[in-house]
Amino acid sequence: MFISEETLADVAAVAEWRARAENELREKMTNGPREDLPSKAIQIETASHPGDCNCGPHIQLFALCEDGSIWTQYHSSGRSNVPTDGMWRRVGGE
Repeated sequence: MFISEETLADVAAVAEWRARAENELREKMTNGPREDLPSKAIQIETASHPGDCNCGPHIQLFALCEDGSIWTQYHSSGRSNVPTDGMWRRVGGE
């Protein structure tokens, strides 16, 4: 059976595209918004933002995890333009 160079190039391109897509998905699952932290939180800090004409009052949590990653989560009374879905978002490295 003969396989042309064009077919081999197409197969290689598809394999490369698939690997890239899988890596992007893995990165989103690791670094994107998530309901739980990737590892145990070893320190949690809060920051209270009083609000202004652009954004209402809200509280921001920061969690330092055992793996060294830092995550943030917002809590608001609903009059603020911050994410209120309760998801953790990675700080940096996204």
